[in-house]
Parts: sequence; C-alpha cells; structure tokens
Amino acid sequence: MKMYDNKLVEILQNESYMGSAYGTQVEIKPIPDDDTQGVIDARVLARIMELMSRQQESALPNEDSIRNMRDSTGAPNLNLNTVEMLTRYIEVHVEDRKIPVWIYYPRRPIGQKKRPACIFLHGGSWIAGSPFVVENPMRLLAEKAGCVVFNVDYSLAPEHRFPAALDDAYGVLRHIFENPDEYGIDPKKIGIGGDSAGGNVAAATVLKDRDLGTHMIGRQILIYPVVTAVNTGIRGFEWSLDEYEMSEEQRPMLEPGLILGRPMKKGEEVIQNSLIKYVNTEDEFSDPYVSPMLAESFQGICKTMIMVAEFDGLRLQGEYFGKLLRDNGVETRIIRYKGMGHAFLDHLGYYPQTEDVILEMAKEIASI
Repeated sequence: MKMYDNKLVEILQNESYMGSAYGTQVEIKPIPDDDTQGVIDARVLARIMELMSRQQESALPNEDSIRNMRDSTGAPNLNLNTVEMLTRYIEVHVEDRKIPVWIYYPRRPIGQKKRPACIFLHGGSWIAGSPFVVENPMRLLAEKAGCVVFNVDYSLAPEHRFPAALDDAYGVLRHIFENPDEYGIDPKKIGIGGDSAGGNVAAATVLKDRDLGTHMIGRQILIYPVVTAVNTGIRGFEWSLDEYEMSEEQRPMLEPGLILGRPMKKGEEVIQNSLIKYVNTEDEFSDPYVSPMLAESFQGICKTMIMVAEFDGLRLQGEYFGKLLRDNGVETRIIRYKGMGHAFLDHLGYYPQTEDVILEMAKEIASI
C-alpha cells in the first residue's frame, strides 16, 4: 500500500507549469501538497533526517568504501503493480562477459507481440547499485506502458573499467534488436533510460548508436543523469549555487547536499572521485562516451526526456544538456521536480513524485 494519497499524483500529472533554465523551457512539477518556495519535500526531509547520522564525508573510493557503498545503495520501495507481471532472466554475452538481464512484462494479453521495449540502467556511481534497487519501478513501467522492460546488471568498476558498462549496454541493445520475436517486442520501438550514472551510460549508448549508424534507439529517458565530468570548456555552461532557491531555514541542510556536479578542488570532486575508478586515465573524463555533453554534435539523436530534481547538484548539467539537444534540433522535454533531491527514483510508494516519473516514462515509451 502506497504511503500517500492518489490525489498527489493527480496534481503532479495535471498541475505542472513552465519555467526556464539557460534560456530554454523547463516543465516544473510542484510539491503537490506544499506551495512553499525553496524547501525540500517533507517526505524527503524525513528520509534525510533518518540518514544524517550515517552520512560520511565524501572521499576517494577505496575497497572498503566501495564495498560499503554496494551494500547500502538504494532505499526501501514498494510494488505498486495492479496486474499480474511476469519476470524472466537471461544472460547476454558481451565479449568475455555474461551480462545478467531481468525482463518484466504484463502477463496479459497472453502472447502479445510487437510491444515497445525499454532498456534500463540503474544508478550507483559506476561502482555500485543493482537492478534490484529499481525492480519495482521498472515492473510498474512495464505495466503502465504495456512494454517489455530489460533491467540490465551491467559491469561495475573498478573490476570492469570504461568502456565495459557502455559495451554491455550496447551489447544488450543489439541483442534484443536482433531477436525481437524472442521477446515479443517491436524493434522499431526501443527506448533506453537510466538514472544518475546509469543515465550517463544510457546517454553514451545513444551517442554510440548514432555514431555507428545503427539507429536502434527510438527514445532516451535520462533521470538526473551525469552528462559531464568536467565543468570547464563547455561554452555557455557554468555551475552556480545562485541557480538554487533555498529557504534560509533549510539552506544549512540543503547546500551541502548539492555536492554532485559542483566544481571543487582536485581530489574533492565527487563525480571525478567515482569516475577515477571507472576510467583508465583522467584524460577520459573528456571522452564524449564518459561526458556526453562534450560530444561535437547532437544531430541525429533520438527524441529525449530529461528529468531532474530541484535540490540535486546534477540538475544544472541535466538542464543544460537538454538545451544543447534542443539547439541541435532534438525534440527534448525537460522536467524539474520541486522539493526533490538526488536518487528519488528509489522511493516508489513513498514519494508521489517517483510514481509520477514512472507515468511520464510510460507515456514516452508507449509513444515511440
């Protein structure tokens, strides 16, 4: 049973309004039961207070911190499915690796063919996370979109460095594209999505699909994605704390949480501290398959939806990435969720915004 009233989801679905960022239009989803500006959603605040005692200062990952991160990634969430769902497990061979993939789809109509498909890549800073963290959200997506979801357990760093995760994602994409009848999907209706680091790998997969001329992907959905590991040399982009409206009462709590994507001294950059375990050399920070925002061109990219959180340090790069796509003629929808912080996809059943994300994703996948 979900921990909020359905009316809150209805408000999110029907009462968004338009704002702007970097001169481009952004759809704003309000906190559905609080119109106070510059504050975090009370549900998120309760979660933050619960976790504060366990917070640790960010540091360069070592074996112990990676192990701890893998053990602690994710949050409790609920199964909101209202119809019978089927789950299937496969392994896709990519180079010398077997990539586990969990597949979800509605049982009825039995034998349905030509469903849309969505490949999803979980978050976790390239070094942690798992398909199980997002299993309930992805099962709900399969129901609401009437699609087949492929939840990919891609290779993690530091055991498997760049471009292993990208190769895994592209390998799974190619496998389902070449075997549509086996999975009851329409190869012309394949989308890809991911959150945080998974959004990074998804965006890189879209670039690779474009660059190789395979054009298998018909939609990309990026949820608070990492799209650049560098904050200099990107024309027109600047990370600024001034872009975040915070109440003075909550500022002492909110400002330290905006650490992702925030320019810092060498050795203190959170994204780079995770990426250093993913890339082979620091020079790869500027590779477009690591920092998709640095691609020379975005022409030929599929229709895109980018979803960001108001109080997430990654919000600014996500919104600017959307602007770059639009400037290159890519049909792009940018949604900002007020009152939310990073990783809110993990809280299905506890945050109405998470359910709204799935409903918006379902519309996109169903319309490919």
